[in-house]
Amino acid sequence: MAEKARQHYLFVTYPIQSHINPTLHLAKHLASTTGAAVTFSTAVSAHRRMVSSFPNADQEFNNGLITYLPYSDGNDEGLKRDNMDLKEHISDFRKTHGIPSVLYWIQPATVFAIYYHYFHGFESIVRAHADEPSFTVCFPELQPLQIRDLPSYVNVPVNDTDSFNATILNSFRELFEILDREQETRVKPRVLMYTFEAWETEALASVTDIEIIPVGQWPNNTGYLFKEDEKKYMEWLDTKEEGSVVYISFGSLSVMKKEQKEEMLRGLKESKKPFLWVVRKDNREEGEGVVEIEEGEDGMVVEWV
Repeated sequence: MAEKARQHYLFVTYPIQSHINPTLHLAKHLASTTGAAVTFSTAVSAHRRMVSSFPNADQEFNNGLITYLPYSDGNDEGLKRDNMDLKEHISDFRKTHGIPSVLYWIQPATVFAIYYHYFHGFESIVRAHADEPSFTVCFPELQPLQIRDLPSYVNVPVNDTDSFNATILNSFRELFEILDREQETRVKPRVLMYTFEAWETEALASVTDIEIIPVGQWPNNTGYLFKEDEKKYMEWLDTKEEGSVVYISFGSLSVMKKEQKEEMLRGLKESKKPFLWVVRKDNREEGEGVVEIEEGEDGMVVEWV
């Protein structure tokens, strides 16, 4: 009897911290529990940072559990918001990886459900009340949500086709169009969801045309693209009362202008609350608005946590 072929899972992800963490953990979970071959692939720019301690950091390597195989997205030195065409980048990514695949949704199931219903009958309602933040929208099976509660991307003006938000919204639109087309070839498209069923029962039940498979969550403790700040921020946090610290972080891609950082700092000082603010090294250079905490002020600015 012929030996059964070994399963092989390929994970392909954008070179973004919030995408890499859950994807890598799912990849490790499958590799360690099923015995399948697992390949994890992200762009060269992120691959280099993840394995910077290894020789030949641009090359494929296997750590005994997973094979790490980088791909080039044309931005090998890293994504730069000021000179990259995000629309073209997303389009190229989808064209190049045109093999049959299953979507892994890394945001909450509630967000997935909001986008699903937005693109399936609710877009006109949301757009009609875009300037009414307290207007309530009742999506199927979900708790009533006000316009201010929805992802900001859904309120992009109709005549805005080129902004960052418009590009993201259109990428989600294309994603759901792909899922709709899949229904023409099989009973239901499948989506892996980074959540637990008990956490988001209503949201998972609100989308009936897609087979959603909750795969759970894991602690994010590997695959870092940024060096953790050496400041003793955990010890500092332990000196504060529970729930008393304002935490500010805009993720691994966003860039704040000097004026925005100065305004944020003024607001934090006026709040009279202790605060922990993450400002990446590439967004705090001289001339770009170095954030300084004055002596006696109860705040801490770190590069990454």
